Amino acid sequence: MAQSWAKSFGDKLDAIRKIEKSIDHADARSSLWKRLEWLGSWARKRKEDWNTEANRLDCLRASTKNEAESMRLHTQFDVGDDGSPTWARVVDAFEKLSTAERIWDVTAHGGPDHSKSSASQLVQRHDVHFGVDSLPTVRPDIRSLRIVSANGPDIWIYPSMIAVGGLYDSPALVDLMEVQVSCAPKRFIEKEQLPSDARQVGHTWRYINKDGGPDRRFSDNPQWPVMLYGEIDLKSTGGLFERYHVSDIEKARQFARCLTEHKATI
Repeated sequence: MAQSWAKSFGDKLDAIRKIEKSIDHADARSSLWKRLEWLGSWARKRKEDWNTEANRLDCLRASTKNEAESMRLHTQFDVGDDGSPTWARVVDAFEKLSTAERIWDVTAHGGPDHSKSSASQLVQRHDVHFGVDSLPTVRPDIRSLRIVSANGPDIWIYPSMIAVGGLYDSPALVDLMEVQVSCAPKRFIEKEQLPSDARQVGHTWRYINKDGGPDRRFSDNPQWPVMLYGEIDLKSTGGLFERYHVSDIEKARQFARCLTEHKATI
């Protein structure tokens, strides 16, 4: 039911965008023929025709927006109880998580390369932010937890489901019970500015010996700090997989723990 509604609502939004493009075209044609009125009555007639078309499309846009608004306000599918104590703890933990100094969306990751360089983290990451927000295409009256994605649609977490995308189109809806959330400690060789809320747990060098010490054959061999971050994974049986690194590992752990505890009450 939720998926069907989301698709219908997305179709309405698509229709509105197409109508607005047609209105822009009609207005442009009307303006063109207005400039050509000196050519005679036939040019004035073309201008009036395009004005009529623009007015018709404007009425169609208004009625389509009303239909979309009616769908949005009368959504019947259940996103869960946003007043439950466990959900309140999830929201609180998420708001604290969003204040971490750095949050990265890990868009590519792999195992180590086995070269002599310690810079072997095959990781691509991008700074993102989290925040409490509402998704107009789902339930604007209920706050959701918005997880921004650097290379795909954002994720919106509700008390009993997750919406993927949906800001400008119809979202994909996933039952929260199908989603696994975990947080694990992640040691990371940091070559950017160090987050003040992260812990340094060691150091390494660009080039290392087998014993982990610096390879002194290289004069250009800087020392790099090893930081401890929280690695949050969101996975579903349907193919959802997102990974984030958080500079404050305790905030990351608390969020994962609260969301897992909330799922147990659904």
